[in-house]
Amino acid sequence: MENQIQTFVIASSIFLGFFILITVYLIVKLKINDIKLKKSEEKLKTFNETLQDIVTERTKKLRESEKELRSLYELHKEVLENSPAGIIKLNKNLIIEYDNPEIDKILGLSEDISSKIQGKNIKDIPVFKDPEIETFFDDLLDGYEVSREVILSNNNYKSYVVLNGVPIFEDDKFIGAVLLINDITELKNAEDQIRASLREKEVLLKELHHRVKNNMQIISSMLKLQLEYIKDKRALELAKNSHNRVQTMALVHDKLYHSDNLARINFNDYIKSLSVYLLGYYGINSKRVKLIIKISKTSMDINTAIPCGLIVNELLSNALKHAFPDDRKGEIAISFEVNKNKTYNLKISDNGIGFPDNINIKNANTLGLILIKALVQQLHGEVVLHKNNKTTFDITFGDVFLSTYREFPNKDLPEIELNNTK
Repeated sequence: MENQIQTFVIASSIFLGFFILITVYLIVKLKINDIKLKKSEEKLKTFNETLQDIVTERTKKLRESEKELRSLYELHKEVLENSPAGIIKLNKNLIIEYDNPEIDKILGLSEDISSKIQGKNIKDIPVFKDPEIETFFDDLLDGYEVSREVILSNNNYKSYVVLNGVPIFEDDKFIGAVLLINDITELKNAEDQIRASLREKEVLLKELHHRVKNNMQIISSMLKLQLEYIKDKRALELAKNSHNRVQTMALVHDKLYHSDNLARINFNDYIKSLSVYLLGYYGINSKRVKLIIKISKTSMDINTAIPCGLIVNELLSNALKHAFPDDRKGEIAISFEVNKNKTYNLKISDNGIGFPDNINIKNANTLGLILIKALVQQLHGEVVLHKNNKTTFDITFGDVFLSTYREFPNKDLPEIELNNTK
């Protein structure tokens, strides 16, 4: 019995010890878990505070972005609503999704139509029912940027517009387009008025050239009549030269009167006409004295053409009168070239009896040479006289627009000995 009691006591002690151990373990574990829980709570609290700060900051930024977007939207809306150009947004089926107020004015739409334009196919709008405009939309649907000047008309309404179409793509797929429509009706009307005014001025300018030519012809006729009463050979020669100079200038105005361009004349045609006139005036047989004209195709301003024409008149007249005496045969050559450096080269040469050795172009002492020198100076050019097998006047000048004429040297002209003038 005693042994049983001892065994029971020992077993009870062991069980009690084990129970105490488990209890201590559980208490320690609960304490540790409590500590961990507190730490987790602290971490969670810290995380919540951080998360709250992040959410607050993000919310603040979101509100700022929303404010900026709203401001940008209002700005874009204001720009679109007040744009002087008509703007239409189309979807991929050309259905109108947006149109600004200017569209109603440009397209001439009535209030009942303009209020219902959105949601319709743009091809169903009356002013766009035109074959040329349909091709515009076909190109737009194919994904091309299109710009075209067209006429929009409907009943009594008509306007000139520039139609610009810009396709919109998403992932390389056509999803719509934006149309910009600029009304240029006022510009077209102003252009028509300017053209009408220009045509009127062209008519007036043609009439001016015609009258100048007529007035010069009257002066030329008076000089020609006066020739019959001049007995002195020297005076007669001078009067004839003056007559030819007037004719030379009159011919410029005559060419301008018959030209499509009232500011410039065909220099080739002008020199040929002048040469034919001088050959006839001096009664030169073209079979005896051959005239060779090689002139580059060029047009010339009146302020350049007149000095050049007078130079050709002086030199060709001298050659026709003095280079081929006693029915001598020969050639006179006139050439005009435009060089690569934008300079002009005028050459007049003959194979006649030659120029007197005592004549120097730089120290001219005859009226003809003085005039030539002055006219070359007017062109801002240079003249060189060559006396080889041929007598050649080589004149070079630049592409200078001459708005005014230079006056001839203000000095007494020397007496002219006709036998010393070629």
